[in-house]
Amino acid sequence: MVTWKGALLAVVCASELSSDPVVDAPQSASQKPAPTKKDVEPVGAHTQKKQRAVSVHVGKVSWKTLDMPDPEECTVKSKEGDDIYVSWTVYLDGVVQGKQTQTFYLGKAPVKGLDEGLQDMCLDEEREVKIPPNIHRFENVGMTEQVDPNMPLVFEIKLLDVNGVVRQQYNKRSRAAREARKKAEVEEAKRQKREQMDREYQAWLDHRERERQGQ
Repeated sequence: MVTWKGALLAVVCASELSSDPVVDAPQSASQKPAPTKKDVEPVGAHTQKKQRAVSVHVGKVSWKTLDMPDPEECTVKSKEGDDIYVSWTVYLDGVVQGKQTQTFYLGKAPVKGLDEGLQDMCLDEEREVKIPPNIHRFENVGMTEQVDPNMPLVFEIKLLDVNGVVRQQYNKRSRAAREARKKAEVEEAKRQKREQMDREYQAWLDHRERERQGQ
């Protein structure tokens, strides 16, 4: 026979068992819930985001002549491998970014794409070279992250020398000028010496004449 005390104890035990937290058994990989569309990232999405962050307008290097000497004066032209000396002004969105002179071997210009615009160029010729961003890639041009990645660079360039030709001509002219000055100085010294001798001779003649008259 179940007493009222036994029945009460059974009820208390049942309530305690039902209040314990239920711990689920670990799920296997096959039992895990399938991911939703929101959780799934498309393949290559991260790469695409990176590409969008650095994507630039694709184009080619273009150039045009601003000024050049007469054909008969264009006796020297630039070619691959030449040691060239140039002066340039660089523009970004029409604003001057800097001016400088540079010497480098054609084919190894400090800015990518610049070589293409400097081929077959006459001494003293001036060109405008436009380099799209997919070519120059903002390397060695002092760009910052705030610059529009689709911004092309525009150079106004003048070719000052090729393989030292102008410097050689200058040195040759300087040497010729020095030799001419030296020759002129020698001739002037000779002239002054002749004049001095003439004055001395005339003074001797005058002295002889006074002596003759004094007798």
